[in-house]
Order: sequence, then structure tokens, then C-alpha cells
Amino acid sequence: MGKFALVLMVFWPLYLVGDVVGSLSTEQCQPGDLVELRVQSSFENYTSLVFSLPDREDWVLLAHEVGPVRYSEGLYKQEAIILFQPLQAGGFDFKDIEVTGRSAKGTSVLALALPILDVQPYTAGEDSDEPMRLPEPGHEKASPVASHLSWMITAFAFFMVGLIARGLWIHRRKESRP
Repeated sequence: MGKFALVLMVFWPLYLVGDVVGSLSTEQCQPGDLVELRVQSSFENYTSLVFSLPDREDWVLLAHEVGPVRYSEGLYKQEAIILFQPLQAGGFDFKDIEVTGRSAKGTSVLALALPILDVQPYTAGEDSDEPMRLPEPGHEKASPVASHLSWMITAFAFFMVGLIARGLWIHRRKESRP
């Protein structure tokens, strides 16, 4: 899973020391592919992240989950996952996603800068209305062993069916005699 990451050091105006790391699950995709944007934060003071996600025409937002703030190794950590599908080819930027840090000392908008996601167009063959040609049937010869084995299995099956039919016929014949 290719990842881009940018670490932002936040000092003012909240007087917080920490970082926010954003990463993408892929560098390139095609329209309709699932892409995961993962944002992780860690601060010295209790701080929670709030996301403002725009309503855009070039993506479908599938899931947005912000985890709880956890205290670990002397830092307050939080993780958020945004799962989406880009709808058109081209450069997909994230400049309109706003991340706000909230703490006891106030609220501040944090800049989350991610590289532009490269959404590749479909190739001509994938986007054509013309049906794809079926592969030409090849004439593969079965091996002699497989051919003999299949004949032997078929003959054995017929032999067993014949034995069962004969046994039923003899049994019925004995029961029908007085």
C-alpha cells in the first residue's frame, strides 16, 4: 500500500505540541476505485479532531469514521478514516477538506496538505461499446492416459449399473414365484 504522508507541527494559537499525519492508500487509481484517506494525530494535550467534508461532484463519500482519543506513551492520539470513490479522471486534490483541532485551550483549523491523487482514465478497450472477441478455441489433445482412464471409468459404471439391474431383476423374479 503506497503512502503519502505530511507531518504538521502545531504550536500556535492553541499552544499545543503535536502532529497530524495524512496518508492515502494508493498513489494512482481509476474512477470508481476505493481510496482510503487515513489521518492520525498525536498531541501533548487532549485534542480531538473534527472534519469538515465538502459535498463534491467528483467523489462519492462512502464512510467517514473518527476514532476516539486515546492516551498512549504520553500523547493523546486519534485516528480518522475517510473512504471514498473518485468519479472522474484527473488530479484529485484535498484542499477543501478542513480539519479542526479542539482542546481545552480553544479551537484551531489545521491545514491538512496531501498530494494530488492521480485518477487515471480507463483504457480504450475498457471503455468501448464493442463487445470483446471470444478467445479462439484451441484443439488440445487429451493425453492417452487420461483417455484410457475415462473409458475405463465409464465401462466400470455401466458394469455396476448392469449388476444392480440384474440383481433387482432376479430378486423380483424370485418374489413373484409362488
